[in-house]
Amino acid sequence: MNDLIGNSDGSIDEKTPPLTSSSATSHLFWALCIVGFFAILSSTMSKNPVLNPFARSLNTPDSMIGFVAAASTVPGILISLPAGSLSDRFGRRRVLFASGAVFASAPFFYLLVDSWWHLALVRFYHGFATATFVPVANAYVAELFPSRRAERISLFSSITTIGRTLAPFLGGYILFATNYGFHQLYLAVGLSGTVALVTALLLLKEKSRAQMDMCRNGWARKIRDSLRDGWSLPQTHAY
Repeated sequence: MNDLIGNSDGSIDEKTPPLTSSSATSHLFWALCIVGFFAILSSTMSKNPVLNPFARSLNTPDSMIGFVAAASTVPGILISLPAGSLSDRFGRRRVLFASGAVFASAPFFYLLVDSWWHLALVRFYHGFATATFVPVANAYVAELFPSRRAERISLFSSITTIGRTLAPFLGGYILFATNYGFHQLYLAVGLSGTVALVTALLLLKEKSRAQMDMCRNGWARKIRDSLRDGWSLPQTHAY
């Protein structure tokens, strides 16, 4: 089911146009930016610079190193296009929440890895997070700001790029500080992914709050228009 919004007559419409409240729109945008920052920080830190030494510690054959590294890119081919269609059908926020769940859960599966093919499977699963998040998040930003979509998408992209840039430095520092403690690094990756998931949950709550505000505003406009035009308000009877 698509996201619900309030019409001017107080009814609910199953579409996902931009929110009318500028403050609610701003809150949603910055919450989405926080999700993007921590999500991309998490996914990038899970592979750069740790993936190659971690794969070699599992005695991965040289011929399979590239296969392990590429495993996370396959979902980008499989899910990027369907992700947009699913978000059209079920709503942007629900799909973003689903990707947040992958961002939060995937890092902890690395702690269970004990062979290179296990690592490839976890990388494949982790790839669904970014493949789903990026196109849906951009579409959501464009809907929030129909007249400023290029500016806001650029800002959102810059914030996620900051996370992508910081990830190798932070990951490298953790490896150095823990003497190549792979588990400690993936715990940090999991923490970042969990922050993204929790913020995605706040997006859902902000959506519900915005819907209530819009419905109240719709009824207020209806009453105001009725008074202005001299219409009689419906009478209520107590029983």
